[in-house]
Amino acid sequence: MKERVKNPMFVAAVVSFVYQILANNGVAPDMGMWQLGVDLLTYSLMGFGIYSTFNKTENS
Repeated sequence: MKERVKNPMFVAAVVSFVYQILANNGVAPDMGMWQLGVDLLTYSLMGFGIYSTFNKTENS
């Protein structure tokens, strides 16, 4: 599952699916606000992924 979540096409499909559900129920935000939220989430996940690769050695 972890490898699937790392696939950009899978993430795009999930985001599109969620937006379609919200739009059908009449609660979807406008596209600009939605894109801003998706970008923030994506960049946060990338940042945490990069941060987790750093060495965890302590400097004395």
